[in-house]
Amino acid sequence: MILLLTVIATGNCAEPAFGTWRVNTSRSTFAGGGAPRSLTVRLDPHSNAAVFTLERVEKDGRATTSSTIVYFDNTPRDFQDFDCAGAQSSRRLDGRTIESRRNCGGSHSIWLVRRQTDTSTRLIIDSSEERRPGPNLDWRLVMEKQ
Repeated sequence: MILLLTVIATGNCAEPAFGTWRVNTSRSTFAGGGAPRSLTVRLDPHSNAAVFTLERVEKDGRATTSSTIVYFDNTPRDFQDFDCAGAQSSRRLDGRTIESRRNCGGSHSIWLVRRQTDTSTRLIIDSSEERRPGPNLDWRLVMEKQ
């Protein structure tokens, strides 16, 4: 799950998505996996990119934090963290929508679409994660600005 969330950042300094966001678990759906106890995302501007920081606490209390730079030029870049070694690419589909893909060396792949809603207080993140072996994840995350 950390993998798919590392690609929801945006790359324009005027973008209302910059800031701190927390998942609203009661409005989100978590097919294929349980909801975390909490999930917080911080998006910060970076030259021609964005810095994405994710803080996640699992139901059992285990906490993880990760940070990465995300570019929006659709160029595959090497990526490695504790759960994925492969490549990721991201691109803007329009002024409110970003698509990201990650291929984790054949072990699994992630497709993510982040949409800014009509208000600047909510992001919708649709993610599909194919795991080998499963279970696959299909999550819709409703993120609210803090």
